[in-house]
Amino acid sequence: MVENYWTNPPTILHLPENEIHLWLCKFEHLKSSVKFLNGILSSDQKKKASKFVFEKDRISYIISNGLLRKLLASYTGISMMNIKFIYNDFGKPLLINNNNIKFNLSHSNEYCLIGINRNDNIGVDIEWINKNIAIDDIAGNYFSNNEINKFNSVKPNHKITSFYKIWTRKEAFIKAVGKGLSIPLNSFDVDLDDMHPKVNRIEGKEDLTKYNLYNIYINKSYCAAAMNIGQPKHLNKYFIKNISQV
Repeated sequence: MVENYWTNPPTILHLPENEIHLWLCKFEHLKSSVKFLNGILSSDQKKKASKFVFEKDRISYIISNGLLRKLLASYTGISMMNIKFIYNDFGKPLLINNNNIKFNLSHSNEYCLIGINRNDNIGVDIEWINKNIAIDDIAGNYFSNNEINKFNSVKPNHKITSFYKIWTRKEAFIKAVGKGLSIPLNSFDVDLDDMHPKVNRIEGKEDLTKYNLYNIYINKSYCAAAMNIGQPKHLNKYFIKNISQV
């Protein structure tokens, strides 16, 4: 169960420089708060939410972005309605009124994952393990040669999990760097180590010490990863079941 690996949020949020706070929520736990969370979204976000064809996607968007807004308000002391974003040329959001707090959001199927820290660019990714996709074709098109060799060397019954480990770590890297797919996915290497995952190569860079990868365990149906660019940090992992916990 997720609860075995994640803790309840503290009553008072304190974010030291050397910590990353990861927040995980299961959408079904916050469904009763959809009206409230939709109410605190910006007008642009409300407009985007209204355009989703499927209700499940609309609810996932509202909960993810509403929860992020409420968390940022709690960390910064800025009111929820005054949380404002600007976006870089590649669509990565930044806080207008507090550039000290850096954050990232990802959601997949039943879960939303949010990462927050001070000063360092951060990326998070969560993926539901879909066993019906063509993992060999995708790996061949997007993984680096080193990653393909590692992927092909694992036992057949471990290939699907290995694929998603590589994929989420690459996504976390791309999102932390904040330049989108202008960075070719095969221009850098990540490894499969669970305890101490690393970025092993970045095209055109020699010093890789500031790229810190973290394996995030959810359960056997999901893979997740986080990365910050700076000094290695301690992870605090919070599982939220009620919006009143923030």
